[in-house]
Amino acid sequence: MEYVPIRISTLRGETIFEFNIYIQVREKYLLYIRQGDDIDTSRLKRLKKKRVRQLFIETKDEEKYQNFLDVGLDMVINDSSIAADEKADMVGGYASTAVDEMAENPESVVAFKMTEKAASGIVDVLAADGDVLAEIMKKSSESQEGDVGTKHGVNVASLCVALGTAMGLTKQAIRDLGVAGLLHDIGLNELPDDKKHLLTTPYEKFTKEDWKAYKAHPKSGAEVLNGKDYINPQILLLIKVHEERKSGDGFPEKLTKMEPIEEVIALASWYDRLVTCLGWTHKDAFENLKIDQLGNFDMKILDKFKKVLKEKGINNL
Repeated sequence: MEYVPIRISTLRGETIFEFNIYIQVREKYLLYIRQGDDIDTSRLKRLKKKRVRQLFIETKDEEKYQNFLDVGLDMVINDSSIAADEKADMVGGYASTAVDEMAENPESVVAFKMTEKAASGIVDVLAADGDVLAEIMKKSSESQEGDVGTKHGVNVASLCVALGTAMGLTKQAIRDLGVAGLLHDIGLNELPDDKKHLLTTPYEKFTKEDWKAYKAHPKSGAEVLNGKDYINPQILLLIKVHEERKSGDGFPEKLTKMEPIEEVIALASWYDRLVTCLGWTHKDAFENLKIDQLGNFDMKILDKFKKVLKEKGINNL
C-alpha cells in the first residue's frame, strides 16, 4: 500500500471523510480516521498544537481528497461564520497544496486548475473578510513547518490580490495576479541542487555564479509553462517580470517601464522575500519600503501598498 501526505490545515472537523486517513508513527502508517467517520474539531486542534502538520491517505484516494478540498474551499468562501484564522488555514492549505503540485508536475492541467481555484479562493475570501490577509501572513511567519518557497508563493499571491483590489484593477487582472503570485518562483525548481538555497540567501552573499543562476529563474519559470493553451499569457508575463524594477535595476530585462499590474507582483514578491525567505520582521521590511525602494516602484503604487499593510495590520505583526 502506498501513501501520500496531506496538509492537516486542509482538514475540517465534524466532516465525514470519504477516505481513510493515516498517521505516521516511526516507519508505520496507522489508521487514524476511518472512511465514513469524522473528527472532532477539538481533536484536530490538539494535533495542530502538537505541531502535527501532515497526515496521510492512500494513493488511490487522491481524487477523493481533491474533491474534499474543492468542497471545503467553497464552504470557507461562502460561510461568514468561520473565523478568520480558520479561513486562513483552509485557504492557505489549499493554495500550498496547489503550489506543491505544480512544482512537482508543471505539465499537469489538473494541478494548474487547482492553482486557479486557489487564487480565486484567495480573491473571494479576502474580499469577504479583511482580517484573513494578516492571518495568512501571521501563520506563515509563526510556522516552522513546510517549504519556504511554498509559503512565499501563498503570501505573494495574497499580497498581490490585496494590493490589486485596493488599486481597483479588474477582477480578471486580480485573479491573474493571484495565479502568478502562487507560481512566480516556479523557475527556481530548474536550478541545480547547489543553487537551491538562493531564495533564502541575502543578495549581498551571492557570488557571480549565484547571480547568473538566480537571474535566469523568472524567464525559465515562464518558459516552463509556455505553450499551455490553458494558461493565460498575462500570467506568463507576470511571472517573467516579477523581479523587475522601474528603476532598471531589476532582471532579467532591466525594464524601465512597467504596467501597474506588473509592479504589483514585483513589489509583493520583493516584500515577502524579505519577510518569509530572509526572516525580516514585517516592521523592518515596512521601514525599508519607505527608504530603499524609492525609485524602484511608482510612488502611487508604493503608497497604496504601504496603506494596505497598515490597514490590514501587517506592519505590526
